[in-house]
Amino acid sequence: MGYFKIRNLSSNGGFGEVFLCKDEFENKYALKELKKRNKDSIRRFQREVRLIDKMDHPNVLKLVFFHVSEAPYFYVMPLYKCDLIQVIPNLYEDYYRQSQIISAILNGVQYLHSEGIIHRDLKPGNILYNSDSDLVISDLGLGVEENSETTILTKSTRIGTEKYTAPEQWENLHSVDERADIFSLGKIIEDIVSDFGKKNYNPIFGTIIDKCTRNSPEDRFESVSELKKYVSQVYAILLDNVEEKKTEDKLLEVTNDTISNADLLKLASSLIESGNLDNVEKFFVNITGTKYDKFESTNDALAKKMVSSLIQYWDQPNWPFSYIDTIANTSSKLFIYSEDVTIRANLLYNLTKLSIEYNRWYAMKKVKVMLQDLETDLSLKADFCHMLNANPLKLDIIFGGKDNLPMSIKKINSIQTKYF
Repeated sequence: MGYFKIRNLSSNGGFGEVFLCKDEFENKYALKELKKRNKDSIRRFQREVRLIDKMDHPNVLKLVFFHVSEAPYFYVMPLYKCDLIQVIPNLYEDYYRQSQIISAILNGVQYLHSEGIIHRDLKPGNILYNSDSDLVISDLGLGVEENSETTILTKSTRIGTEKYTAPEQWENLHSVDERADIFSLGKIIEDIVSDFGKKNYNPIFGTIIDKCTRNSPEDRFESVSELKKYVSQVYAILLDNVEEKKTEDKLLEVTNDTISNADLLKLASSLIESGNLDNVEKFFVNITGTKYDKFESTNDALAKKMVSSLIQYWDQPNWPFSYIDTIANTSSKLFIYSEDVTIRANLLYNLTKLSIEYNRWYAMKKVKVMLQDLETDLSLKADFCHMLNANPLKLDIIFGGKDNLPMSIKKINSIQTKYF
């Protein structure tokens, strides 16, 4: 067999045997040799080689070498770790891996169809696997070119794997089109999302599986391209939910103070990039003083950006009255934790403004406590006064009238005349 040395049997199938072999440089390959040598089997094997040799796609098997002009009939292909049968049990509810693998399979089948090839025997055992991004469609022994006028199979031939074979293929093997492969793809997807039917799959897959596997070809997806759109939409939803669940888990770690400083930074960055201000608020509601101190001291710019975004989020009309008390608690907490003057001044000004607008006594009590820091923090006093100068607030409302203003507030010379 030329320069290939057969080492041992890798697998045994009904149509051919697959051996592990090495070339003269000790590179490992798989060698598939025709087992049945009757006239029809030889012609079928030769046709499989002809079809594979014409293909050029990363998700369709490539040939390294072949010999089909006379016995022994064989071809050599890259060696893969396993087929999809061995992989599927590890995919249940791992939506990212599922999406990668299904996408690769659909890409390979779509390419075959674009080349006018109907596979007709798609199943997990005919998908060879190295990794989620390195897998190929193999075994084109039943593959047929749509416009081919010659074939070794008769009209009544019944070939295929029952579970994965479209009903019309049993009736007339040569009457099938792309939708026969779509039936098989539906069955493969069902296997992937349910671990071969051993577990319940997410109901979101129901429409795809049902439409792929309907008895009438007219009721199925018209093309792999159409199927891909539906699959992409489903996994976009699922993966978005997974990311949200991961975020929720990380936010819980913030609450429990078990999150590492590195993960805290990653979480904060992802929250600000996502624009999900509800989760930004949860981040600050949950964070402990120790974690916040470490976060701000090492990532002051990010802390400022997050607090600024949160304040803009809070500074919206028509909040429920009780929510202003929630804002007051979070603002007061961050005001105490923070060492950054800009952050503290912004928190103080915004809560003062909201407590007056909504006339919330609980929030006003928090503001009164926060205002006491103006006596000792001159930088905070200067920033706060600057904000008041730009956008005046009626601070006397908080204290129940001008006569009740504390002396420390009255002594803010730059603002007392204007606002008290």
